[in-house]
Amino acid sequence: MFIRRTLSRRVGSAFGAVALTAAGILVLPTAAGAVEVTSSYAEAQFLSGSLAGADLASVVALDPAVAYNDGTQSTQSAKDPLGATVLDSISIEDPDGVQLDLGSVIDAGAVGQYAQANADGTSYAAAGAIGSDGAVGAGEIGTGGGGDLSLDLDSIIASGYSSILTDLSLSLDAVAAEAQANLTTATGDYRLAGADLTFSSPAIGQLTEKVNAALAQVDQSLLDLSSDDGILGNAVDGVLDPILGVVGSSANVSVTIDADIHEAVDALLTDAYGDGSVRFNLESGTVTVDLDALLGGHLNNLPEGTELLQDAVISQVLHSITDTVSTLADQIVDRVREALNDATVDVRATLDVLTPQGSTQQEVCRLVDVPIVGDLLGDDGVIDDLLGGGGLLGDGGLLGGGGGLLGGGGLLGKSIAPPIHKDIIGWTTETVCDLVDTLLPSLQSTVDVHVAGTVDELLDGAAATATANLSLLGGTVTTDLDVDLVVDALADGLADGLFDHDGTVSDLIDALNTGLVDPATEGLLGDTSVHTVLTDILSVKVNLKELSTTDEGSMFTQTAVRVTVLGGAASLDIAAATVGPNVTDVVDPGCQVNCGPGGPEDPCTSNCTPGNPFPGGSNAGTLAMTGVGVAMLIQLVLALLVAGAILAYADYKRRHPAAVAEV
Repeated sequence: MFIRRTLSRRVGSAFGAVALTAAGILVLPTAAGAVEVTSSYAEAQFLSGSLAGADLASVVALDPAVAYNDGTQSTQSAKDPLGATVLDSISIEDPDGVQLDLGSVIDAGAVGQYAQANADGTSYAAAGAIGSDGAVGAGEIGTGGGGDLSLDLDSIIASGYSSILTDLSLSLDAVAAEAQANLTTATGDYRLAGADLTFSSPAIGQLTEKVNAALAQVDQSLLDLSSDDGILGNAVDGVLDPILGVVGSSANVSVTIDADIHEAVDALLTDAYGDGSVRFNLESGTVTVDLDALLGGHLNNLPEGTELLQDAVISQVLHSITDTVSTLADQIVDRVREALNDATVDVRATLDVLTPQGSTQQEVCRLVDVPIVGDLLGDDGVIDDLLGGGGLLGDGGLLGGGGGLLGGGGLLGKSIAPPIHKDIIGWTTETVCDLVDTLLPSLQSTVDVHVAGTVDELLDGAAATATANLSLLGGTVTTDLDVDLVVDALADGLADGLFDHDGTVSDLIDALNTGLVDPATEGLLGDTSVHTVLTDILSVKVNLKELSTTDEGSMFTQTAVRVTVLGGAASLDIAAATVGPNVTDVVDPGCQVNCGPGGPEDPCTSNCTPGNPFPGGSNAGTLAMTGVGVAMLIQLVLALLVAGAILAYADYKRRHPAAVAEV
């Protein structure tokens, strides 16, 4: 907007030119003697945009600081400090009728809004971390204070991503923006003392639980190795069984493996990982990205419209996390491998068995009494007399055979035989022999094999203890057991069971990949992952410079940070400064850094001058915001004083020509 005024008095061109030239300022008179004046406009707003479908422009408490000068007024300025209590008191309603407390989404410290419009067509605006006079600073280095903001992005990102990441927030330290206009030319700059992006991902949480689940497979593998029918027991049986075949038994083999793998790994399971730019906790799954450190301490002076969450940056962050998880898995495997090599192995093979023998036969002889049996009518003694030839019963006796009663010629004749009576008439002895079965005694067989040492020793064939004592069938069978064969068999079994391609260590690698590494890689970098949300859903841009045409004229706006969420859930401008209304060209303000003590090392520091912490930009105090330097202002004041005196003298001369002539 242009405003033209006509002076009531014409100033002589010669006097005016001389006076203003002496002051260092040249003013060219117009043909009509009029002076053209120009309006100016400034607006500063810390927070604007939309949130949950609601336009923040409708929130009165967030109104900007506005200054307007029609070109005839003295300097117009507006100050508007904001605070967290202001945000806490604001509730907005989205189109779906959901009430949202702004304080639950945005947490801001004390911030300011400052606008200044001057009669010479210059204007200045600043928002964010600024002093009460609008001077822009960052933290302790500049004059400003506060300007910190924490934005809870969880509240404005669709809940469908909660399985991917939660607790997503953006924290900005000492964020500020400033813009200056000098008629058709404008310049703007921004400040950021720090920017942290924080989120939690279940893909990288619960580290101890995941590692313990993998180590449980190692524990089970060791139990399997030491079981009755495990690799080690079978390896010992493979050496002893051919020897014990003579007794038809196998030795009882017991194996004990003592390996404290959990203690070996616990030292690795710390809470915090990462470096100065990316820090993450594998228990809670929390990730903090220091964007300032990630960009080498150069959050300021970034090219116009720089996307902080660009693919290259986020991929670097997420790859650093997955690389750390992968490296951690490798370290766990190495620690377990070392613990297994240091594990102690104690193997005993024992046997105590009695083997029964068959029976044998032998002749056993003994003396037995044998009776002598004879006839009672025999030839000797009384019986002979009685029964003899001349006896009573003899041939010639009463009953004799010849002429006796019972004789052949007697009453009964030859058909009646004389009775015969036998009886024991004596005893004698004789030897009797029999074959007897005899059971042979059982033969005892004993085995005692003991091998002990670390896995590493056994693999080297140098067990700390290796003894073997065997006695088979009571010593009747000669045995020759080389205990080194047992050690070698154990070494082969340990190498196969622990370190082979399908052994314990291989099982651990598979378990860690399945439970730890793969979820982290897929959750952070997969098709639907943290990378997707941070690069496709969320956008954080800095240093936005925009020209716009309004009813007041052509405006330039410098915005420090713009946060947008895909789908229109949020579009927030943080620290925006607008000046105009005559801007047609935007120029680069040059290198802008904090040059005070403790400022970051930066190539821009060569532009720093004493007393001016922001070369090419604002200095402390209101004077810096007018676009006119102090020395120039002094010259302008002197010129106006001189010009005023000349005007006053010319007017006096016209009114009092005689008095002047007398002079």
